Amino acid sequence: MQDADFSRTTFDGKISFYFSVFEGDVTFARAVFLGPANFQGVQFRKGSAFTEANLNGRTDFRLAHFGGEVNFFRAKFADETSFERTRFSSIAEFRQTVFSGKVSFPAAEMDRGVFIETIVASTLELELSPAGGSALEFVQVGNQPPQLSPTGAPAGPAIIRFGRMSLARTQLRSLDAAEIRLRGSLDLEMLSLFDVKWGEAKGGQVFVADERDLSEGPTTPGAEEEIERIYAGIRKNYERQGDRANAQRWYVAEMEVGRRNARLMSVRRLARAFYKQTSHYGLSAGRAVVLGLAFMLAVFFLYRIPHSQVCPVLDSGRCIGWADDLKVVLMAVCLQDLPEGVKLQGVLSTILWLALKGTGLVVLGSLGVVFWKNVGR
Repeated sequence: MQDADFSRTTFDGKISFYFSVFEGDVTFARAVFLGPANFQGVQFRKGSAFTEANLNGRTDFRLAHFGGEVNFFRAKFADETSFERTRFSSIAEFRQTVFSGKVSFPAAEMDRGVFIETIVASTLELELSPAGGSALEFVQVGNQPPQLSPTGAPAGPAIIRFGRMSLARTQLRSLDAAEIRLRGSLDLEMLSLFDVKWGEAKGGQVFVADERDLSEGPTTPGAEEEIERIYAGIRKNYERQGDRANAQRWYVAEMEVGRRNARLMSVRRLARAFYKQTSHYGLSAGRAVVLGLAFMLAVFFLYRIPHSQVCPVLDSGRCIGWADDLKVVLMAVCLQDLPEGVKLQGVLSTILWLALKGTGLVVLGSLGVVFWKNVGR
């Protein structure tokens, strides 16, 4: 079949182009499909257009091949649409396309896909084949029509499941990403991010929808580790961009998901809890200093108890004065020995002194980590 023009045609009932071959350009511009449309295995050798077409039933593009550019500008898909194992050898443009039902592209090969102001009212599932290169652009994709948005662009977070595919050539721009799923996705650190709004929990902690899914249903083995891998990838992405503020937010999310999902008394959970409380995962020098000062003050007042098993004593056995108590505390925190002429003869006083030395190590270590994370890199 050479050039074909089906523009403004109304197809009543089920229509099938099953494994047809269009050698020339073909257009379905403003065509209306009142029932299911079957384009399974169709060969579009040159350009094709479905601009402003209305497809009211299930639409099947499985195994189809678009040899030239294909344009779905303002096309409306009212029901489920499948592009399973479809080949797009040139640009596939879904600008202002409306998908009211689920749309899926499993194992499809796409040279370049453009989703600009696309409306995804249900779910968009990708998981493209790596064979096509898959350069994808998502700009202002939402789940609500523009008339419901004050900006004139689609509003609300669209549910997009990327699945197991490389995102090295994918761009997200001006997008509400609160409902994006990245489980299994590769090359997250190479994903292009511009003005992306991620989901935020109370307190401002960022998250991807994959983590929320964990709390809403049964999980598979390794699901928690996968969320941590996703967060690490996004954190590295922002580090590569030099966006330290966002990189730190995702670092906290990465640490938190690992801490929360570790076994209750595991070394990993205890270590991260300690790391969090002492320096907010190496991001807050103030927390380490405040905790250190609080413990120093507590030990100072304990040392003021007039009992030889608690207070540091002189050679005569008498408790030292408050000035010497303060000196003992400060020297211990600075990892120095006891002042000359002062000794510890009680078990409790010795434990407190050793704890002060440990506090000094923790404070110095925390300050070093904070410096490295905020200044040194």
